[in-house]
Amino acid sequence: MKLRNLILAAGIFAAPSANAEEIVVYSNWAREAMDQLKQDFEAANPGTTMTYYRAAGAELSTQFLSEQQLGTGKADYILSDVDFLEIFKERGYLTASAPAELSKFNPAALDEDGVWVPIDFAPYVIVYNTKAVSDADAPKAWKDIIDPKWTDKIGLADPRTSAGIQIPLTYWTRDLAGEGSPYGWSFVDELGKLRPTLVSGHRQLVDLVVTGEISIAGQMPLSFIAPAITRGEPVKIAWPSEGSPATINGGAIVEGAQHPEGAQKMHEYLASQRGQQFLSDHWGSVPSHKEASFRTPDGKTLDDITIKRVPIPQDLRTSNTKTFLDAMQQ
Repeated sequence: MKLRNLILAAGIFAAPSANAEEIVVYSNWAREAMDQLKQDFEAANPGTTMTYYRAAGAELSTQFLSEQQLGTGKADYILSDVDFLEIFKERGYLTASAPAELSKFNPAALDEDGVWVPIDFAPYVIVYNTKAVSDADAPKAWKDIIDPKWTDKIGLADPRTSAGIQIPLTYWTRDLAGEGSPYGWSFVDELGKLRPTLVSGHRQLVDLVVTGEISIAGQMPLSFIAPAITRGEPVKIAWPSEGSPATINGGAIVEGAQHPEGAQKMHEYLASQRGQQFLSDHWGSVPSHKEASFRTPDGKTLDDITIKRVPIPQDLRTSNTKTFLDAMQQ
């Protein structure tokens, strides 16, 4: 196993002027994506200034929970996958609010308690560097990423810091296990034999596959690779024939937010057609708003791809992490 010690990209912007309405957003999205969100949100809400703190999913959850328990929380609004939002909701750290356009959403994506709003479905795909891998040699299925030819050439996110890898990891080891070999935990054992490069989050994984330091990223959220494709970087998406596992990412107002008006504006924005269309166009997000159009960075529509939601309880995340790391040590 090659473990790369990469610095987590996280930060809070400088404070806005005293007479501006504010909102502080905690997020597991990449800095580039958050900069885009800040620009469009502020354009849609003149006079409101957004600052943000971002970290990989698992670290963001730990940070948020710690601050809430200590009463030192700064977040007015939080963006995360809904498995974490459900934990925050159960502990009373989020507050319910129904945005005006929520009636236009896919009902299957909604929170029955009306606390979080669905931002997008986040399907996971395989990504490859086109200078290192031809289209003919690129993976066509999840089982193709355990081919020995990817030894020392594949990268994966580390579940100790990245919540996102739990989605494909659970899909390989639980949801596809009924199909037999090579799925189940033996699949991860085979991945471990390839000596994959582990990184702290998917932002770093994008960088490595773009530069060619790794030939393929074994799993990647569609929204993370979309900007690189838009920029014309030498990368392509491989849509696995078994389907793309996904989680729902959501947003919620933090209970006791210091800037409740700004938080409500963010809630309304993310649930609006404008907000959903912006996320789809700029983040590669799959929208839940029925009036928002969608096309993947490589030109596919929802009719062209198979997305399968993978819910994960917290206890499974813990056991997944331990078993995964044991497999990476071989």
